[in-house]
Amino acid sequence: MIYGLHQNIPPRFRSYDTARLAWISNVTIQDACRQIPSFTGSVSSIVNDNGDVPTMLGLPYYEASAMDASNAVSGHKNLCLGDFSQMILVERVPAVMVYEPLVVAQASALPTGQVGWYSYARVGSDITTPAAAYGSNAFVFHTT
Repeated sequence: MIYGLHQNIPPRFRSYDTARLAWISNVTIQDACRQIPSFTGSVSSIVNDNGDVPTMLGLPYYEASAMDASNAVSGHKNLCLGDFSQMILVERVPAVMVYEPLVVAQASALPTGQVGWYSYARVGSDITTPAAAYGSNAFVFHTT
């Protein structure tokens, strides 16, 4: 369904000047795509590894190691084609740093005689176009 994913992207998400259309998947899926011939009888792959970044159908193809690599169960989302100019990544700045003057043991809840610093931050992401998250819109997910 690689060609189906590409065909489902509307022109406004693949042909305007600031569009950043790209493929992402786990490296296992990338290697599976490398086994697909570019046309019947071809010995070259649909994935072009010439250059710094692999491409598929002329679009950059990046690795996302956190994505699912399984094809065994239907409904798994393991190949994504999307316009990444529609995505926003937000980090809460500054991160929070807390001084803890009395560190306690986890097992006994008694003081350990130590002090500590705890730090945490929040990071999130989403797409700016809600309709671009499914189906024939900017972000199209499909099991290959």
